Amino acid sequence: FSPVFRTHCTKSHGNDRRIWKFPEENYNAMRSAIRRRAELVPYIYTMARVAHDTGICLVRPLYWRHPEEDSAYSEREIYEFGDSFVVAAVTEAADAGTQMVNRS
Repeated sequence: FSPVFRTHCTKSHGNDRRIWKFPEENYNAMRSAIRRRAELVPYIYTMARVAHDTGICLVRPLYWRHPEEDSAYSEREIYEFGDSFVVAAVTEAADAGTQMVNRS
């Protein structure tokens, strides 16, 4: 969840940005992410307009809305994305049985 969306790559011969060149499992995950991003374009556009009009950033730390919460200041991997989303980075694989990720 970011206001900017683009693929990155070095100019190295072995690094390809074309998602259809990846194995099917990776391709499907990337295609799903790109589709989700396309679905969010109206929301991102609206929140970008709100940011322009009010000066309130689209991506905000938790303490911006909850300054009284001490825990909001220590979270580095959770942030607000506009007015409707709280985003948390997933940095570990999900448990095969539960499909859940345990936070350390």
